[in-house]
Amino acid sequence: MYDFRLTKDQEAGAGYKIFCDSCGQTSLSSHGRYCPVCGRGTLTPITVTKIGEEKKAYVTFRVDGRYVAEIPCGETINVEDVIKKAVSHYENADFGVLSVIDGEPVMVEDDHGNYLWEK
Repeated sequence: MYDFRLTKDQEAGAGYKIFCDSCGQTSLSSHGRYCPVCGRGTLTPITVTKIGEEKKAYVTFRVDGRYVAEIPCGETINVEDVIKKAVSHYENADFGVLSVIDGEPVMVEDDHGNYLWEK
């Protein structure tokens, strides 16, 4: 295998691996535009693979958390209305990078910490 890469690409382990259908050679190059053995003037099908690029893996975490919606109620608290308003707040909340979020109301308490409803 021929190595036509620039010194900086050789040191970094970067560049392109080129297989040329015309000459049958596999070579390393700092570009992926043409076969460095055949030269620029030869139009030939080549297969180019970028080298020196790290592969990535993506790990998904299941997260359990709690979201508290503060709902103004006036003088009396109607639990059903409070839950409907809270669900709307929850559906419009910004959870940052979290996705595929599932949730449900689990309790309602007043501003003194008294439980008014619990699932």
